[in-house]
Amino acid sequence: TVAAASAMQVTPCVQERSGIGIAGMSEALLTEIFSYARFTPAQMMAMSETCRALSSYVIERRQPILRLSTTMSVSADRVIEAVGRRGGLRALDLGGYAALAPGPSGRLAKAITDAGLQLRALSLHGCKALSEVAVRRILTSCPDLISLDILEIPRLTDQALKGLQLPTLRVFAAGYLGRSGINLPSSSAAQVAGTVSMMAGGVVRAAQATKAQYQGFAKFTERIAIATDGGTPRPLTHLVLANCASVQAFPMVTPALVHLDLRGASLEVRDGAVGGWRPLAGCPRLETLCLAGCAGMSAAALLACLSSIPEGARLKVLDISDTRAEGGVFGAVRTLQCTSELTHLRLAFLPVTDTYLLSLLRSKPSLEVLDVCGCSRIETGFVDCAPTPGAEALAPNLRFFNVGGTRLSNQIEATRTAARQHAPRAQVVANSQCAVDLFAGYRALPLAVTCSFGASPRTQAVVPGFAM
Repeated sequence: TVAAASAMQVTPCVQERSGIGIAGMSEALLTEIFSYARFTPAQMMAMSETCRALSSYVIERRQPILRLSTTMSVSADRVIEAVGRRGGLRALDLGGYAALAPGPSGRLAKAITDAGLQLRALSLHGCKALSEVAVRRILTSCPDLISLDILEIPRLTDQALKGLQLPTLRVFAAGYLGRSGINLPSSSAAQVAGTVSMMAGGVVRAAQATKAQYQGFAKFTERIAIATDGGTPRPLTHLVLANCASVQAFPMVTPALVHLDLRGASLEVRDGAVGGWRPLAGCPRLETLCLAGCAGMSAAALLACLSSIPEGARLKVLDISDTRAEGGVFGAVRTLQCTSELTHLRLAFLPVTDTYLLSLLRSKPSLEVLDVCGCSRIETGFVDCAPTPGAEALAPNLRFFNVGGTRLSNQIEATRTAARQHAPRAQVVANSQCAVDLFAGYRALPLAVTCSFGASPRTQAVVPGFAM
């Protein structure tokens, strides 16, 4: 009320003309009043609690996104009521709301329909109590989705999407990330850009070591995600099918694709078919590719996949950790035109050598994040390499360098000393028990790639997404 009164003091003519209290003011009059006073969202919310008229006015003009600020003691009834009162709602983020049970899902779907909402983004990330029927019930009320996140929901299969058209879907994320550790704390600055975190056991190593645990988790195939029930391809820009063992063939993608994460998929390509296999030839906008843990793909298949990316594409992020990659694949990573602007590269648990590491750093000055965790063939070349007097640093833009599980980690202080010459901006980390998570657990879509670790994160480039 104090804030509202100050607003009317700014506009005495309005107050004089109205001759009524706030409760009796029309919507047009309230709009005129607030046009003179620039209130913060917090001030607007505080005013909304003073009377019903202001409450209705503020609720109707909130930002078109509803995100739970806490998931500990929020009842489903309160969430459903809030959804039903937000006529202009376009994005609903219930990520981490594990208390959302199958029962209330029907009422949630009804509230969305009754309010006439045209949701464009929906996140049910980590709503582990939801059943397949419950997810499908909610999705049925959201035919206009652009972004859908149903990661970390057990037992989902293609049936959750079967028969749903979702023709405007651009961003789809499903599956299981396999986190077995915890994210390190981040500063308030990192909460904007996200953080590179470490996962105990490694995202990919854990995925392979405990692959049986994924068998009942998100049995999605590549077909249901990329096409409507009628077979029309969806214009996907971001596709995440994490540790979906049912994905056995490379998805047929569209030219709009920017981000593709098939980590832990059961991809296999027959040796006889590799010669003419060009799965990414139609992806000129591709910027992120994650094939970590795709152990079914031979080195020849990996090389064919990378070589099929159009020369005009500019990969920013590449993760081929824990695969069967070897010499030819390493050469492609270093020399292909599409990798000339790489900023994030994970080569963990691969037969990378000192010679290759140094040649990679020389050829990729754009690198900002490099993970060679578990590369046991790396010895001390990085430390022994003498800097050239007057020459630019070996890796001038490198900001994060994970050498855990290599000989470099056995002499970490010497490695850090060498890094001050070769990569003066780099934070050197030696942790072989953890894996770098470039996407902060996909806690937000569209995706922000991150490049920091621990309590001192640094801002990183954003992978282009879409405008909602």
